[in-house]
This record gives sequence, C-alpha cells and structure tokens, in this order.
Amino acid sequence: LELRRVLFRSSGSGLYTDDEGLQKLKALGYTTNYKLQPGDVIWQDRNGDNIIDSRDQYDLGNRLPHWTGGFNTNLTWKGLSLYARFDMGFDITVYDGPFAWWMGCGQGSYSMPTAVKDTWTPENPNAKYPRYVWASNFGSDAWIRTSDVIAQNGAYLACRELSLSYQLPANICSKFYCQGLSLSVTGQNLGYLKKCTNPLPDNTTYTNGATSGWGGTYNLPKTLLFGLNVTF
Repeated sequence: LELRRVLFRSSGSGLYTDDEGLQKLKALGYTTNYKLQPGDVIWQDRNGDNIIDSRDQYDLGNRLPHWTGGFNTNLTWKGLSLYARFDMGFDITVYDGPFAWWMGCGQGSYSMPTAVKDTWTPENPNAKYPRYVWASNFGSDAWIRTSDVIAQNGAYLACRELSLSYQLPANICSKFYCQGLSLSVTGQNLGYLKKCTNPLPDNTTYTNGATSGWGGTYNLPKTLLFGLNVTF
C-alpha cells in the first residue's frame, strides 16, 4: 500500500441487536476471539472464511488530502479594505483515536464522553454506537480495534486570516497633522468548516489502534490583532 493510504482492520456494517442473529452466525461457523453479545459490531467477513482477522482488512481512504488548494481575496470600497485567506483539503479520511479510547474505556480508567448516551443498550436498540463496556480492549474490542466505525470524512475549509482595515479621509488625517491614518483588525486561525470531530483535520497522524488520530492535540490558538498605521 502507498504510505498515503489508510489501512483499517475491518469494516463495521451494523450492530448485533438480538441473540437470534448471534445464533445464526454460530451455525455458520463464524468465529472471533471473544464471545459476541447484542450490541457488538458486525464485522464484515470480506474474504468469506467465517473468521474475522487481518485478512479482512481493506483500504479505506487517504490519510493525506488527495486534493488541496487555497485562495485569498482583497476587496476595497470607500476606504474600507477586506483581506481573507483560506486553504482546503478534500478526499481525506481521518480517525478520532482519542474518542475511540474514551468510548472503549481503555484500561478501564477514563471518564465517559457524552456520546456514551448513544451506545447500544436493550432500551436503546437503534443506537449509533456499539455497547459501552469496561476496558473494551480486553474484551469485545469494538472501540480499540481500528475500523471505519470511528473513521470520518476529513474534508475541510480553513480560515487562516481575515483582516479589515479603514483608511480615514484626508480631512480627518489633517486634524492629526498626518498624511495618512488607517485602523485595522486581523483575526488568524479563525477555524474550520468540517464534519469530522478531529480539531485539526489537516494534522492527523496514524500509527496503530487507539494511538491513531490526532493524539489529543489542542486547537490552533486564535489570535486577534489591532493595528494603527500613521503616515507623516
């Protein structure tokens, strides 16, 4: 595989919701290294040998944007000037490793994120996520197993800089005994337009298991700058 591609262990195609479904799989000879229970992920047996293992891995997408670009603009009107700078990336798959580790209660010592309310229980059979268990990595491994259950579309549009300035009229400048006077305010790293939960979709790393993803990186600091430019 190319280094720019992402290899996930297996694919989730839903959740087991009752014992009947589990018994049907058992009759087919379907095996895993743990006892399946309602609320576990239905891993795809991609090679048809009734065993879920590394041979069911598949190439999910790009870990680096396949398409990147950017644009900037500078608009002026009656002394006002607006400058904006953006960049973007498309066709990229990101992985929220910390979220998977928290939801999997890795090592059994983490607080729960609010998404735990949308995990499978008998009272919530249509949940978005698999059942929540203590230390999933030592049992069902629904969370710590790197998979497309947590993989997300990482396409983004980032606003890197936005600056607004105003050039005061000459008659006002003369009152301050100067030839020119302008005021400006500039914002940097104002944020992303994105669907993924990774704070920095353009700074995602991949290793193995729960260490895949953004590694708990903080958001880029937003800065606000005020300017005064005087010409004598």
